[in-house]
Order: sequence, then C-alpha cells, then structure tokens
Amino acid sequence: MKKVVVSFILLTVATHLNSQNKKDTLVKKLMLGFNIGANFSNLIVNSADANSTKIQNGAGINIGIIMEEKITEQISLIPKAEQWFNDCSLQNSSTSTPNEEYNVLPMHTDFMLHVVYKFNKTKNKWYGLFGPNFKIPLDQENVSNKTYNYKTDMALDFGFGTEKNLPYFQLAPEMRYSVGLLNLGNGSVFNKVYFHTVCLVFNFKG
Repeated sequence: MKKVVVSFILLTVATHLNSQNKKDTLVKKLMLGFNIGANFSNLIVNSADANSTKIQNGAGINIGIIMEEKITEQISLIPKAEQWFNDCSLQNSSTSTPNEEYNVLPMHTDFMLHVVYKFNKTKNKWYGLFGPNFKIPLDQENVSNKTYNYKTDMALDFGFGTEKNLPYFQLAPEMRYSVGLLNLGNGSVFNKVYFHTVCLVFNFKG
C-alpha cells in the first residue's frame, strides 16, 4: 500500500511538472499585442489622358491587433488586423469630367499574414518580413460620391524591423512597403489605379 501511495504521488508531481512545462512553452511560442503606425500612399495611375490626371498622395494613420506564433527560434507567423485611414485622391481635369476628385480607399481594414525571419539571436533582433495583405474597404461615401471604395484590394507586403525586449513587453518598430496587386480603376476615367503604401509601425507584444 505504501508503495502505491508513493508511486501515485510521484506520478502526480511528474504530471504537474510536465503540464507546467507545456504551458510555459505555449506562452513562449504565442504572443499577443497591438500596433500603431503612420502611412503614406504612393498611387500608381494610368489614365486615358495622363496630362489631365493629378495624383494627391497623403499621410494617414493605422492601428491594429497582432498575434505572433513562433515556428522556430528564428521564424514566426504574425497575423495582423489593422484599421487604416488614408488621405489620397485622384483628380481629373479633362473637358468631359472637369475637376472631378476621387478618394482612393479612404478607410479600409487590412488582414495580413506576415512571415518573419529573425537574423540574429541577440537581445535586439533584426528581422525581415513578407506576406499577403487583403484590404477590405468600408462603406463610406463622401459628399460627391466619388470614392474608390467598392473594390477589395490585395497586396504583397515587404519590410524589416527590430525587436527589443523590455521589462514588461517587446517593442518592435518596423518599416514595410505594400505593393497593390489589383487594378482599382473603373475603366472610364482612370484605366488603371494601383494602391501602394509605405508604413512605419510600432508593435507592442507581450
């Protein structure tokens, strides 16, 4: 009987230690956080009359939530959902449609899946990233109802950043460029419109 009790206690302790180790491993492999950043648009436009097209690129802000899952010590998958506010527009001054202005994706939600590779294992880790980005426009019409907000865009993101371990969280500032892949033009005024952006974002993870 004594041997059974001792065996039961040892088994219980071993099970608890094993589950604790699994829990610690899960915590280390999975991190949550948020980010905030500033962006600037870089519209690529091909219109029927290039001389009558005026491109107005502008700055904006974005804020979102992130999750990091470590695949290895140097490779991670980071899904992100960000709300973007942009200030960019196109103006056509041709004789048929004089001075008509079109806002391009003024508000949209981005869903990204970035693959991150960390180049070193020091306290300050430099990393590169790439991955797809789906931009879903929000239904918001301006006064003139001239908003390119009816098409979902798809982009490919590239970037780099650095990850710094602080006492209570990780800070990871990063710079990324988003290449718009889908034509947002309506075929009448502007034949081809591609929405590119550059973004500086600060990630907070813990």
